[in-house]
Amino acid sequence: MVSFLIPSGESTLHLRIHDDFGLSYRAKLPAIGSVSRGLRVTSEEWTASRDALTLTISGLPGSTHELAVWNTGQIVSVEGGQIAKDDEGREVLRVTFAGPISESYTSSKVIVHFGKR
Repeated sequence: MVSFLIPSGESTLHLRIHDDFGLSYRAKLPAIGSVSRGLRVTSEEWTASRDALTLTISGLPGSTHELAVWNTGQIVSVEGGQIAKDDEGREVLRVTFAGPISESYTSSKVIVHFGKR
């Protein structure tokens, strides 16, 4: 939380962030009349010490999804996924759902472990 007085006239707030980390997923809408085939992030949970993030995700068996990642230098290891490069050379968290191709979603967990702060 940031709290400050705003003087009259134009003001600018600059925030410097150190050791930031972020994940994002760009969902693609299905064609009209088609069923969804995208990744579903159903929960996220941080450890009390903020050294691990657990994502509960769902996807179709046989599918692979990529989440954009900011500051992979914070990551020590990943369970249930891998840090990789996408087609444009950007770092992503790649998650693959094993099993024969199916129309039924299956759940999985991805745990991202971070180094000491």
